[in-house]
Amino acid sequence: MDYKSAIRENTNKQELSFDELAEIIAGLAGDAQKDGTKVIDGNNLDKVFKTLLGKDGTTAAWFHYNNSEVQAKINWHYDVNDGQGYYTEK
Repeated sequence: MDYKSAIRENTNKQELSFDELAEIIAGLAGDAQKDGTKVIDGNNLDKVFKTLLGKDGTTAAWFHYNNSEVQAKINWHYDVNDGQGYYTEK
């Protein structure tokens, strides 16, 4: 699957937070639940992130997501147009 194109087709935003990106990925690659929602396990989410962002980009995204001290100082976002993740100053 071409995740970058599929993500562009599933949002009108130019930038996505980690959670927004993960939610779209779950909708694209997750397993359907009885209530109609889709969920994706961490290993599969990580695989899709590596497809999108490469190994280093994925490490940077998870580092930001899992570190509240880093979150307090800088932002991370996925640029929908160029398909890359970026740190930006707060």
